[in-house]
Amino acid sequence: ASAYFLGVTISVPLASWSDKVGRKKIFVSCIILNSVAIIGLLLSRNIYLSVASMFLLGFATVGRLIVGFVYLMEFLTPKQQVVIGTLYSVCEAIC
Repeated sequence: ASAYFLGVTISVPLASWSDKVGRKKIFVSCIILNSVAIIGLLLSRNIYLSVASMFLLGFATVGRLIVGFVYLMEFLTPKQQVVIGTLYSVCEAIC
């Protein structure tokens, strides 16, 4: 769990980096990295690969969520942003 939260902590600057590089590039990269981390966890046979995969999973998951949310909001009207943003927040709180 510590490796996961270290990845979460380090991924915070992805939001500002996505403003410079582009949200789509960061979002797609995080989805790919998330998939690689999950496959690494599934196929892991030693603790070192598990810890590295958990770090990558934490990094990619938070990056995917933060950048993905902002990316989604760009395509919506202000009224839709309120509704979808509220539903998204409720779903995040429940899940």
